[in-house]
Amino acid sequence: MPVSMAGAGWPLAGKFAPRDLLTLCELAARFAGGEPPPLGLPVERAGAFLSALDRSVPPSMRDFLAGLGPASASELASLDPVAFASALEQTSSRMALLHTGDLHGALTVLAGMERPGVALAADPAASLQRADLADLAGFALSDPYLVLRGLLLGWP
Repeated sequence: MPVSMAGAGWPLAGKFAPRDLLTLCELAARFAGGEPPPLGLPVERAGAFLSALDRSVPPSMRDFLAGLGPASASELASLDPVAFASALEQTSSRMALLHTGDLHGALTVLAGMERPGVALAADPAASLQRADLADLAGFALSDPYLVLRGLLLGWP
């Protein structure tokens, strides 16, 4: 479960302060060829970061990203970094559940993970009072979960 979540990128986004996450998104938009509004990254400092990305990102990925730059730059002005990090977390939790099929395991791992500003529940039943865990449990009981899980398992 944590490996899947890490692969989906939510832990990194969730660990940054909202302003820093906006700066990372601004940098990504610049790298993709957009001209985002300044949200924390001075233009004079962007060059070093962009050069490092240019050296490490494969050409095929750069080509793919080039089409996303202008749109991402315009959307960045209205991006809520807290909601964005939360959406990444929700998506990665759901993906992990889809791949493992183990709701109890998923809830146990997520309930035990330390998160800033979220107290660990004393007993497992109290964990479902957390919005993220209640959402995951609700997703596990939904028709879309059953359809997607069936597709992964090759059910007709």
